[in-house]
Amino acid sequence: MKPVKFFLIISILFCVFTQETVAQYPYKSSIGGSMFVNVIGPTFKCFFSDNIAFQSDIYWKVIVSPYKANDNWDPAIQPVVEADANLMYQKRLKYLHNAELFYFVGGGINGGYSGCTKLGINTIFGLEFVSLRKPIAFQLDLRPGYGILIKSNDNDNVGFFLPEFERQWSFFDWVFGCTIRYTFKRK
Repeated sequence: MKPVKFFLIISILFCVFTQETVAQYPYKSSIGGSMFVNVIGPTFKCFFSDNIAFQSDIYWKVIVSPYKANDNWDPAIQPVVEADANLMYQKRLKYLHNAELFYFVGGGINGGYSGCTKLGINTIFGLEFVSLRKPIAFQLDLRPGYGILIKSNDNDNVGFFLPEFERQWSFFDWVFGCTIRYTFKRK
């Protein structure tokens, strides 16, 4: 019985502490869309504490990756449907009249599909402008990273579910995004 009470007390304290820290931030979560040079799609962001945020995006983007044809490596432009998850440290840079400006840094993972499987890791950094009068946030970010495209040979299987890899390409992966979100303010 004692471990159950201890777990219950710790859980209640964690919830109270988390609510207090989130309540100090201008908003708890936000939802919107990204669109810029090579991306378009929906985005979601929430805060665990004053400075720790989680951002998830699903977008369509265009990548330039190497492609091997006739023993020559040539660049290929191809569209990708991709999901991205980032954990970020965010801090207020400046308080403006009726708005706040924040900077953020972090990193994450991504995966997608473009006729073959795409996996990658990335860093993220940028600026976020949060209006205090209207429920809106505007974000500019850059996400340099490393991506791998894997094409499997569907005819040959190794083991139960592992396909034999026919080709694999690695490349510099990047996103430059402009995001507008509707913010859900704290109560």
